Amino acid sequence: RLSPHLRDFFLRSAIFERFDGDLCDRVLERSGSALLLEDIAVRELFMLPVDNQPGWYRYHALLHDFLAARLVVEQPHSIATLNRRAAHCFQQRGDLEQALQHAQRSNDSALFRRLLEEACEQWVRSGHFAEVLKWLEPLSESELFASPRLLVPMVYALTLSRRFHQARYCLDELGVRSRCEPTVDGLTLQL
Repeated sequence: RLSPHLRDFFLRSAIFERFDGDLCDRVLERSGSALLLEDIAVRELFMLPVDNQPGWYRYHALLHDFLAARLVVEQPHSIATLNRRAAHCFQQRGDLEQALQHAQRSNDSALFRRLLEEACEQWVRSGHFAEVLKWLEPLSESELFASPRLLVPMVYALTLSRRFHQARYCLDELGVRSRCEPTVDGLTLQL
């Protein structure tokens, strides 16, 4: 019973866990999303406001799952592009966690790696070592050891989490790489 315009909005916005009007406008390449969200919220169409974040909404879990499944069936070609745009938007907003999740879902490995490198550097500077480990530990050794810009934050996070044996292993690998390749991706390796 929804108009095609509103139905398309529901489907495509299912890529988000939470969203506001500006995010929808930028990622879905439309305008007027804030007013549309207010109207949907008033009509109580299974959309809930996010606590302590005025203007932000999320779908009821059952509706979100249904919409995400329908998006895969009806518009599978748009999912990677939408997630890529969402990753850029969340990065610009400073929400690295959401940016990484969307970059990962976009299947754009170069974007994911670039955002992961940036996020890990910021997390190490601010002392958020658990975040570094959360995102880097699932990577395979070959993925991790292929990028000194990921390996260095991993060593910091492991060391400051008192996991010295693992940090030593990574540090030894970093040393091997610095002898073989003194510069990688414009980063000079010095131990």
